Amino acid sequence: MLNQCINRIAIRMAVLLFFIMAVVGWACGLEPASCASRAIAGAAAIYVVIRIAGQMVVRILIGSLVDEQVRLRRAKKPQG
Repeated sequence: MLNQCINRIAIRMAVLLFFIMAVVGWACGLEPASCASRAIAGAAAIYVVIRIAGQMVVRILIGSLVDEQVRLRRAKKPQG
């Protein structure tokens, strides 16, 4: 479920970046093929970066929650 959410966010950001980069390239006077190729490369890069960063954040959060639960259970367990 979290992977699907991260994937949706990455796709939306990649599409948004694609159009932003294409418009900026067009505004700077580049040829349409150049604008498209640079925008595709930028969108692919941002997709990969967001997927990797999202997975890292999820792993850190889950690890933190697990550690906290382990500490709570150890604190409740009577010493004997």
